[in-house]
Amino acid sequence: MRKIIADYVELTDEWVGTPDVVMYTSETADGYEIYILGWTGKNGHVKNMDNEENVFMYKENLLDILVDDFLSCNEEFIEIYVSDDLIEDLDLINELEERL
Repeated sequence: MRKIIADYVELTDEWVGTPDVVMYTSETADGYEIYILGWTGKNGHVKNMDNEENVFMYKENLLDILVDDFLSCNEEFIEIYVSDDLIEDLDLINELEERL
């Protein structure tokens, strides 16, 4: 799935190339689900990964952080990879279309 929103955000659940921002779920060694959100480096991994800045225990604030911290300060076209489970759980397409 690839979706252009507000003419400057491309949302995708397909890992092709290197997206500008990633948002996905991961699991800790002891089985807890966590959420990762951050700018990527040239290798596609979160640049300067910092547990206090990029790792979240709850998904409820992810959309607000994505819009307020990543999209509102950016005036160029941005590609965002989001895992398909988060696209559905957060109703991300509809929410971004309303907010942007």
